[in-house]
Amino acid sequence: MAATGTPPSPGSKSTSEVLDDELLAALDSMSEEATSSTSPSTSPTSLTTAVLAATSGYDAVTITGTSTTTTTSSTSTSTSTATATATATATTSPISTSSGTPPPVKAYPKYNHVQKVLCLANVPYMATRFSGNCKTIELQTLRAMCEFLIKPEVISMLGQWEVAWGPVCYETAVSVIADNTFCVLHSIDEPATYCVALCGTNPLSIYSWIFQDLNSSQVPWPFSSSSTGAMISKGTLSALQWIVRVTSTNFQPENSERTLLQFLENKTSALCAKGMKMNLIVTGHSLGGALSPAVALYLADMSRDWDPHGVCTIETMPFAGPTIGNTELVSYAESKLGRHMQCIRNYYDMVPHAWNRTLLAEIPSLYEPVIRSKNISLIISLWLKMSRADHKHLCSEQPWLRTTKPTVTRSFFAETSFQHLKAYFVALSCTEILPLMGPYMPVFNDLLNDPGDASLWATMKAALKLSRTHRS
Repeated sequence: MAATGTPPSPGSKSTSEVLDDELLAALDSMSEEATSSTSPSTSPTSLTTAVLAATSGYDAVTITGTSTTTTTSSTSTSTSTATATATATATTSPISTSSGTPPPVKAYPKYNHVQKVLCLANVPYMATRFSGNCKTIELQTLRAMCEFLIKPEVISMLGQWEVAWGPVCYETAVSVIADNTFCVLHSIDEPATYCVALCGTNPLSIYSWIFQDLNSSQVPWPFSSSSTGAMISKGTLSALQWIVRVTSTNFQPENSERTLLQFLENKTSALCAKGMKMNLIVTGHSLGGALSPAVALYLADMSRDWDPHGVCTIETMPFAGPTIGNTELVSYAESKLGRHMQCIRNYYDMVPHAWNRTLLAEIPSLYEPVIRSKNISLIISLWLKMSRADHKHLCSEQPWLRTTKPTVTRSFFAETSFQHLKAYFVALSCTEILPLMGPYMPVFNDLLNDPGDASLWATMKAALKLSRTHRS
């Protein structure tokens, strides 16, 4: 948060810390009320309402295309008489939540499975809106996710979802933004369905660019002795090792301070006791598109620890992801995950062309003759000379999307941005949700709206300036 007023005296708490303490106390109070209720269980919708109510009035530093602003949220709750609909609406300047009654259960969801998962894969990007320490970012991202998921328009497209665990974020010692973020979402309409959503690269995170995205050297897969010869990209593994050990600060008592495996163990045990099966979707976009199959494979390798009764089916659906490892790792992953993998890649997106040598060599001609780049050929040739590792895609036999062809109205940089993000929504016919998502992730809002280079650079410069000068 931006510092204001005189510095606190030694031993006293900063405004940020006081607000954090007050917020956590409010969340704890909400949790106690929920768990002490005389009703058999707390409805997911009321848990979402508790988050929105408890975070009312909480200040956050947000990142926008032209400036950084401190916003104060205010929440109002209302009860809807419609069956199985959200019980609260909330507004946060500059975010607004539409009012109105969500459609009846029979009217949604409008989107099919792949469309829904694409939208859920992009939900963790909401963390890119905030700056500060991890706790501040996590709490504000949690609120933003809840606001988004209860919008009637969103429910009409995706059905009803809630944040079940997380979100959790990672920051390096010198960072003031989320270098990594992920969460677990839960379907209210299908109570046995959960979705692990992993954030793509925060474009403002130098750490993510250098140590995760571009770190394609390979190391052995460490989670199974039977994966002989399997090698994973070092950048993907570094993020995976954080995901494995991090615990959630989500205010729900039964989920707080638990790792992902501990959370899933609790859920599989509960479902097993009811004679139900769990469907677990693991997804992400970009860097998240590399992490999601890695996380799915890790969960499959560790299933005895969290799913001893074998009630869970793991499905992974990565979007726009680069390769994650060598041929042996791909073969091992396909033997463990089988037919429950579907990899969505756009041929005109440069990111999925990394790091396979044959695919990398195609990048310089991707947009020709419509758009030409003077420097990309040199960059690719240098990379091919440096990299000799074997890189192979999962699901290599699955067709790539090819519907969003390059256009002369964009520069090379703007075209690469479009093809990496918005093109997936265009190709899969779910662009209606973009105006609802855009305000929650300002850094990506320009990318979602066919930007020019000037607009993109203005967004980047404003946020990078914040990251250099601000520390909560």
